[in-house]
Amino acid sequence: AGGAESTSSAKRAKLRKKKKRDALERKKNDLFLRIEKAKELVREAEEYLAKHMPSVCDDLEDENRDELMDQLPAELWEKIVDVYVQQNDLLALAMTCRFFRDTTKDLGKKMETHLEPSHLLELRKSGKVVSQSLGWFQWVGDTFEFV
Repeated sequence: AGGAESTSSAKRAKLRKKKKRDALERKKNDLFLRIEKAKELVREAEEYLAKHMPSVCDDLEDENRDELMDQLPAELWEKIVDVYVQQNDLLALAMTCRFFRDTTKDLGKKMETHLEPSHLLELRKSGKVVSQSLGWFQWVGDTFEFV
């Protein structure tokens, strides 16, 4: 009788161990399933953002641009650019932000820099060009890749 009880007890212990292992397996599989669902939700959110964010940003920028243009009329922007911004500085102005880039384009200005010594000397003699600061040259060096 003692041998039958110990066999029965061993079988029950083995059965409890199997049930515990099965429960842990189910829990593990449930966690993996939840992870996969979470990854899918993240993918869907990224796709949604990639699809909709650019148009929302463009709309906000358009609204901000309109607000800025309302503060200063286009004629005043044109005067500022014509009088105070030299041709060689237009690119730097346009690179400052989208508003200045669009404003410069809207005014029909060409984004080119003339580096011919004669042109630079002429600008220097006219007094229309300010010597660039060390900070400006550092910005140019950091911004552009020189060959």
